[in-house]
Amino acid sequence: MRFEAASLDTSSRILTPLTVLIALFLLVFPTFVGGSGDLPERVTQALGLVILLISLAAWGAIPKAFEVGEEGLLLETPLGGSRLAWDGIVSARTIERRELPLIRVMGSGGVFGHWGLFRAAGQIVMVRATRRHPAVLIERQSGRPLLVSPKDAEGLAAAITAKAGRASSVEVPA
Repeated sequence: MRFEAASLDTSSRILTPLTVLIALFLLVFPTFVGGSGDLPERVTQALGLVILLISLAAWGAIPKAFEVGEEGLLLETPLGGSRLAWDGIVSARTIERRELPLIRVMGSGGVFGHWGLFRAAGQIVMVRATRRHPAVLIERQSGRPLLVSPKDAEGLAAAITAKAGRASSVEVPA
């Protein structure tokens, strides 16, 4: 079963192109002012390149869709994806808006969405989301909980709970 990611929230729709434009400006500006290639111009261009590379990493890390399959939950990204096996997922639930004052610990809070480590719902969680609400919190056996943002949060949470519950109830022969 496939669930599309939610569209970018307003802050991300503003911050993303603004960040990319600033990075491009920093890369190109020294050329237009007839730069001599001295240190400040090279530092400006290097800063623009770093911002552009971080933006590219953000674009590559944000899920575009979530595939609930037999092997696990696939987070489809522009650069491939990652799979969470069902035996590693404990549960999934939708997060209420009041639980979501996200406080960034490390990551991006707006360029192509929200990704990295954030404090949410009273704990540190890994966030890979295009918007903060609606959101699904996926509890894992090991590692930090994961917060994602599908268009249909209720549907994804129910599908994950059904699959994860079945995987954890399978008995292993002795």
